[in-house]
Amino acid sequence: MERTEIGKFLYQERKKRHLTQKNFLGGIVSVSQYSRVESGEQDLRTSEFFKIVQLNHINITNLLNPNDQRDNKELEDKKLNELAIAFYERDLDKIKQIKDESKKNDAFTTLLLDATLMEKILENNLDDLDPKIIEKFSKKLDEAEDWTTDKIFLQLFGSSMMIFNMDRLNMYMKKIVKRYGDTINQYSFERQRRIGSICINYLGRSYKDNDRTQLSQVLLILYNMSAIPDLLMYKLLGQYFEALFTNDREKADELLKVLSFSGYEIFVMNLPK
Repeated sequence: MERTEIGKFLYQERKKRHLTQKNFLGGIVSVSQYSRVESGEQDLRTSEFFKIVQLNHINITNLLNPNDQRDNKELEDKKLNELAIAFYERDLDKIKQIKDESKKNDAFTTLLLDATLMEKILENNLDDLDPKIIEKFSKKLDEAEDWTTDKIFLQLFGSSMMIFNMDRLNMYMKKIVKRYGDTINQYSFERQRRIGSICINYLGRSYKDNDRTQLSQVLLILYNMSAIPDLLMYKLLGQYFEALFTNDREKADELLKVLSFSGYEIFVMNLPK
């Protein structure tokens, strides 16, 4: 087992518990030594590793069975894609089916959270969302080493726009802007597509709450996306929201017509007008 795997595993477990290195270690090893373990620069004795595991009640199944973990991740990726399509098509039955499937696999925590949220959104029932779900969403984002580059966490964030207050949402969005603001067109199509979706969802929430905190920066990300046909919708939607914020109704209506004629009638139904 490589030292980098152990270091990353322990780092993630510590962040899940919101512990400092000192509290996580309980005096088993020095903080200075352990810092090098987390960064992959130094090994940890087996006896010390298991003492840390026992102290923090850590489940090491995923670490000992990396193939199972990889298979679960691939399956969850597939289900997350199915979930995104079902949400776009407003297929509530499919979302409920995926939610029920995710309950049968403890590794599908992200999928379960995503499906639960989408179900509430389509039922127009966000007010009844369990506060514990919101807390879990926040913890998922906070414990990730760098969620702005992880496709699973990006989808999770993109789906959770409506559950955070604007202050917290702007805090998360600031990280997206910092990562992609000037360089979005240097990333793969898939990454640009995910970031584009996040930007559009954010603009929808910002318009609803009349908040312009990150408006210009987010519009700039959409403007700077690669000029390829498959990303055209995101660029058009950026212009649409800019028209809404500037109260240019004529331009907004023209863009809605273009999107409808292009086959996005269902999507247009969900846009703020």
